[in-house]
Amino acid sequence: MHRLIPNQKISNKVRIFIEEKPITKVIGSILYWILIFFFVTVATETLGLPVVTTWLSGIVGYLPKILSATLIGIAGVTPGLFCAI
Repeated sequence: MHRLIPNQKISNKVRIFIEEKPITKVIGSILYWILIFFFVTVATETLGLPVVTTWLSGIVGYLPKILSATLIGIAGVTPGLFCAI
């Protein structure tokens, strides 16, 4: 882990975060908040709040891009970790 993150303080915080929470809980939490954003957007549209709906739609619109970037990053880091061993 220290090869990926040169700053020792950040490396320790990332290690603690990864060790304390199983990946299933992290993924579940991310999916929970994505669904919350989605349904709040639909609710604001139903209530007739166009400004809030537009703002939340912008946030929800970025979620697939963030997910894609994360998957590409994981796909790049994983082989790099195996090659470093």
